[in-house]
Parts: sequence; C-alpha cells; structure tokens
Amino acid sequence: AIIITTDNLRDYVIRKGVDKNKVFEVPDGVDSEKFNPEISGIPIRKKYKLGKKQVVGFVGSLSKRQGLSILLDAAEKCKQQIPDIHFLIVGEGFEEHKLKDFVKDNKLEDTVTFTGAVSHNDIPIYIAAMDITVLPNMSIHSSPVKIFEYMAMAKPTIAPAQGQMNRFFENEKEILLIKPGDQEQLVSNILRLFSDPALKKRLGSNARYKVSNSYTWKHNAKRILEIYRTIHFSNSHI
Repeated sequence: AIIITTDNLRDYVIRKGVDKNKVFEVPDGVDSEKFNPEISGIPIRKKYKLGKKQVVGFVGSLSKRQGLSILLDAAEKCKQQIPDIHFLIVGEGFEEHKLKDFVKDNKLEDTVTFTGAVSHNDIPIYIAAMDITVLPNMSIHSSPVKIFEYMAMAKPTIAPAQGQMNRFFENEKEILLIKPGDQEQLVSNILRLFSDPALKKRLGSNARYKVSNSYTWKHNAKRILEIYRTIHFSNSHI
C-alpha cells in the first residue's frame, strides 16, 4: 500500500499509473496532549514585548505558497482598525528577506515580529501567545500540520477554502474559510474575530474537539493499522 496525506496527491499518484486499490489517504495530525489550550503564552509575549496586544499568528515555512505577502498587506489594513494589533510570524524560508523588506519599507516594524526558526518542541508556547491563527494560502496537495496544531490549542483559525480544509472542517463552526489568497476576506475575518469574542471562543472550542476526536497521530496509527489488516486479510485469501 501507499499512504498519501491528501486526496489530491492520491489522485495524482493514480494518474501516474498506480493501482487505485493500493493508494490510501491518511492526513497529517497532531499530538493533542503536546498541543493543548492549557499552555501559557506569557513567556513568548514577554520575550517579544507583546503585552496585551491583539496577536495574529502564523507558523510555518516562509514560502510563496503560504501567502505571507497577503498577510503582511492585511497587517497594514488591520492596523488602521485595530491600533494594538500585532502579527507574529514563526519560521524561516526563502521569502524571509523579501517579507522583512516589505515590513521595513511600509514602516510596520512595530506591528510585525519575525521569530526566525523555532524548535518544533517550542511551537506550542508560540501558538499559545496568539489570539488568532492564520494560513492565508496553501497548495492543494498539502496537508498543513499547522492547522491541526492551531486547532488542537483551541485557536480560532482562518484558512483557505480548498483541499482538506473544505472536507474536514465546517466553515463558521470549527474554522473560518476564505477564498485562497483573498486579502479582503482575510482582513474582514481578522477584524470580525477581534470584534466578536463569543465567535472566537466557539470556533476555538469546536476546533479543539474536532481534532482531538478525529485527527491525532493515534487516530492516524489506527487508520494505518486498519489498512494493513485489510491488505493482510486480502493477501491471506489469495
């Protein structure tokens, strides 16, 4: 069997000639104990002097497909409506210098913080420091681990309405979905979440429940074992 993380990748492999009965989709997941809402973000807020600012966060590689240029454009617009908003960008990548130049050129140094590379073991405390988590854009072939980690920590999340996001999560219930790369929708949803604490809490709570009950690594292990048992049973009857 071949285990694929998304249905789009599964279809791609099948188009390349692999027997469809040998290809199975098992998405990425999360350790819901390591990533949990009880973790304190205070140390990170102190480290970066965030205080009681309204923090929008992103975790991941700083690559073009993530849509970070859209997020920084959004930062400029959100700042006009929420003066104490702050954007915490966690990670490194090929777009880092370009993104930092944009921040400097647009005088957003007090609004955007780049942390650089962070050990995965430390990611939970960074997410804990965020009020809202985002993924502006994504490849249709990707299974973003960051989304499962955001949601396991009960963070209200904004993500593109494509791929697994459409299939696994319900818009307005566990997540807010936007047209991929749509800056206007990204801005309006960020502003909406900060103006509606009840919505923030509801989305976060529902998200935590969903991933804890469906998308942990333990769930993935069970899925893979079931695939193995199916194959083993079939082969034993050949």
